[in-house]
Amino acid sequence: MTRGRKPKPRGLRVLQGNPGKRPLPADSIPAAAAIPTAPEHLSEAAKAEWESLARSLHRVGILGEFDRAAFGAYCEALARWAAAQTVLNEMAKNDPRGGLLIKAKSGIIYENPLVGIARRAALDTVRFAAECGMTPSARTRVTATPPPEKENPFLAIMRGRAP
Repeated sequence: MTRGRKPKPRGLRVLQGNPGKRPLPADSIPAAAAIPTAPEHLSEAAKAEWESLARSLHRVGILGEFDRAAFGAYCEALARWAAAQTVLNEMAKNDPRGGLLIKAKSGIIYENPLVGIARRAALDTVRFAAECGMTPSARTRVTATPPPEKENPFLAIMRGRAP
């Protein structure tokens, strides 16, 4: 895993004048023309999240065929977080400790394992969301190129070009 600052978008470096005189990165790779399909191995909840966001992310040029794994991991992490949190919420209804602690038969009280599962899944969700440009700070670093739209054939004729 690389460390250090995340790269600035090309447009921001142009606005700031590129004081380091390093070569500017090329514009980002445009997204595919079609919305990629969800990976088959996703859970039902993850597939629902995919269906909920894929069209919007594709429309703004963030989701392409190369992004299936990262976006699928985001969807699955979110589904895992939601499942763990749902069970914790149910436990909290009947538990004066809010479902956060469990008492063993020996009398020792320890953290409910679901708390750790929910925490790790939430961290994974945020990390994958950032990779997909879905957090406020990540959006400042995304240089997405929307997929090319097909030109209306009637406009092409009016401009003197055959469709």
